[in-house]
Amino acid sequence: MSVMLTDSQRAVVEDQGGSLLVSAAAGSGKTRVLVDRLFRRVLGEEQANMDDFLIITYTRAAAAELRERIAQELGRRMAEDPGDRHLQRQLLLVYQTDIKTIDSFCTALLRENVHLLDLGEQGGLTADFRVLDEGEAELLRQRVLPRVLESFYTGMTPGQTQLADCFGFGRDDRGLEELVLELHSKVQSHAYPHRWLEEQRQSWASLPEDGGETEFGRALLARLAGGRFSIERRMMLDVSVRREGHSVFTEQALNDAVVTKGAVARVLDLEVTGDRAVISSFAGDGLIVSTPTGSTAYSMAAGGPIVEPTAENIIITPICGHSLHAKPFVLGAGRAVGVRLAPGGKKTAYLSVDGGRAFRIQPGDWVECRRSRQVTRLVKLTGRSFYERINQKLGKA
Repeated sequence: MSVMLTDSQRAVVEDQGGSLLVSAAAGSGKTRVLVDRLFRRVLGEEQANMDDFLIITYTRAAAAELRERIAQELGRRMAEDPGDRHLQRQLLLVYQTDIKTIDSFCTALLRENVHLLDLGEQGGLTADFRVLDEGEAELLRQRVLPRVLESFYTGMTPGQTQLADCFGFGRDDRGLEELVLELHSKVQSHAYPHRWLEEQRQSWASLPEDGGETEFGRALLARLAGGRFSIERRMMLDVSVRREGHSVFTEQALNDAVVTKGAVARVLDLEVTGDRAVISSFAGDGLIVSTPTGSTAYSMAAGGPIVEPTAENIIITPICGHSLHAKPFVLGAGRAVGVRLAPGGKKTAYLSVDGGRAFRIQPGDWVECRRSRQVTRLVKLTGRSFYERINQKLGKA
């Protein structure tokens, strides 16, 4: 039974011009229109053959379904006119017609013309090649990555040293590894990844000194000028170390203050207080006192909670606590947090504020962290929520 087409569908079927781009929602009859458009060429004045056409789909399942729909339509028309020799021929050719995904088409094209390729020093390509699947590709990336980083660390330039320091965070180079893999994945969307990377390198090398004159700077300034921004206030911490009643160290933290053991693998005996009341005493590798802004950094990696960055709290997170009661705590912003290395011992620890240079702590020293009168104001230029950003970073969106 013939299906009635809408005016828009009929216009697509009957169009005989050049390129035609059709936008349609799911379930709107795209496959039906494509089949009718194909048969108009095959059974019309042109009398084309099925295998004269290349039909590309997104998935193999869609290709199989489309071939089946074409065969069913041929069968229906053969039943109406069994003696049509042209239709009989198409029934044989439908299974030779190129109805496939774009990667299948490209693979077949390469395989059929591999003898024409001249890859020079890159080596040859034989007709029995196959496309690497994602699982194998991931194994190869993980195998090659250490060699790439080893080569990177050998004879580093000042710029490379700055890059390593920025993403190494003084602890390990997992951040740098993730950056390399992420960039590698994204550049694969370009037809010529190496050429694109070289173009970007040249573009960045020729950037004007004034950031506002760059393409990105102009776009950001336009948003500011149009009032399309918001300002977030972020809580900060005043961090100090008191030794025998005297202050020997002061600093401000936007993210966190971290007390850790030295290079010698010995656990620390720490006492943690809130307004001089003991919160916890435990042995472990250290302690993180963070702001809500810093809750998604080292604190989260150590098992601390994720806190919305505009909140006002102080988060205490033990690092590898050697007891079951060494748990994270979320305190009110008005609390004064104290951390003390057990007096009378010979162990030393180090204090680092926002990943800065380490300050050596002696037994009996008090590390004090309290809410600062200073706040950090951040200009927010996008409408993305904190939850969207954190889910993306965690690989959930």
